[in-house]
Amino acid sequence: MKRFRIFGSHLTPGAKRVYRAVVVFYLAAGAACIWPLYGLFASARPLVLGLPLSLVWLVGLLLASLVVQLSLLRWESRRGTIEPPPIEPSSEDE
Repeated sequence: MKRFRIFGSHLTPGAKRVYRAVVVFYLAAGAACIWPLYGLFASARPLVLGLPLSLVWLVGLLLASLVVQLSLLRWESRRGTIEPPPIEPSSEDE
């Protein structure tokens, strides 16, 4: 029976740890958007900057996801694992 792998075997243990942390964060963020955790914040009062607490909770999760994604992008670009897409010559260049 073949062993199920989430990440490829070509990744270093440090890279696997980073990707695993990102996956755990997104699973936790997804779980924070559903019952029972969201129920703690699903109220119209109190207002935070004029917004209901439930909306502030979702905006906070969205901003945290943005920070995690940008951090992952920066980490990958520093490692050199992101390559720019190949530039294909257009018909106008010829």
